[in-house]
Amino acid sequence: MHIFPAVNEQHRDVIIKLLRNDSPEYNVYKHITAEDIRSGDSNTIVPVLDLLNLDDMYSFVVMPRLVALICFSLSPNPCVRWGSAAGLHRTGFDCLRTVFDFSLSILKALAFLHSNLVAYRDIKIHNILVNLYNGDAVYDDCREFYASQKARFVLCDFDLSVIFPPDTPPAARVCPASESDWGSYRYHPPDAADGQTVYDPFAYDVACLGGLLCELIGHLTPLVPMFAPFLDRMITPNIVSRYTALEALEALERLKASLDPEYLNTPASPPPQPPSYVWQAYDRWADLPEDFVREHTTPEGPVRPRRKELDDDWNSYFVDWNAPSLN
Repeated sequence: MHIFPAVNEQHRDVIIKLLRNDSPEYNVYKHITAEDIRSGDSNTIVPVLDLLNLDDMYSFVVMPRLVALICFSLSPNPCVRWGSAAGLHRTGFDCLRTVFDFSLSILKALAFLHSNLVAYRDIKIHNILVNLYNGDAVYDDCREFYASQKARFVLCDFDLSVIFPPDTPPAARVCPASESDWGSYRYHPPDAADGQTVYDPFAYDVACLGGLLCELIGHLTPLVPMFAPFLDRMITPNIVSRYTALEALEALERLKASLDPEYLNTPASPPPQPPSYVWQAYDRWADLPEDFVREHTTPEGPVRPRRKELDDDWNSYFVDWNAPSLN
């Protein structure tokens, strides 16, 4: 990763990343910075200040200072500095309003990418940034800032993304199964774990984001019971029934609109600390009324996805939901 700190003409901190012009990452940046699509929903993608062609082989992408990537300043007049939202695993959100703001922002980013035939392929908390940075650590407690309602969440880092040509038929928008373990394995669904030769990276993205949301908000279902069936539809192993990113975005917007605005100020407790490397460790249906569970689940019951764990050699594998760890 070739990343360099710099100062722009306004004497503000930026970073410059070197890209090969024949790389998928360059094609993604070139596409999402096109004048006809760079506005609107793309505002939940990390801001791209410029894409500069160096020569026929290389280009520079210029972005605001991203603390998740580089942690020092060259300028006494820095612009907005984006820090990793990794602290959410420890501190959680201040209230339900921020829960929705966060979830909707990342779903909006994913829906925007997918609508432009970009599969993201690297969902993880460190690739989600917030417009606040308080020091050199990336695990800051930002709940006071969230409570100000000034927080903005964006998705960054497209080095594993892939873009499909617009004339590609839907059936051909797949990736080799051997690439399904690229990126952060923590939230990978078992879409390509049973001998498949290809996988749908768009459905995969949705399940990975669903796994992340299960960790961050799955314990809040007693406050918002509809989070449980919503998350089920994001992570279901039945890919045909799984939400698309746009469907998930629209469903969550409807859910937020159905709640009393004052109720959105309800405090949100931090997530329980899950065991390391478990794809999903919290049963979001456990404390819900039996009538609600019967109404909103299939006859087979709530989704119990297979868990993904890591062995001593850093190889990942799936185990059943109720199976003991193989470590």
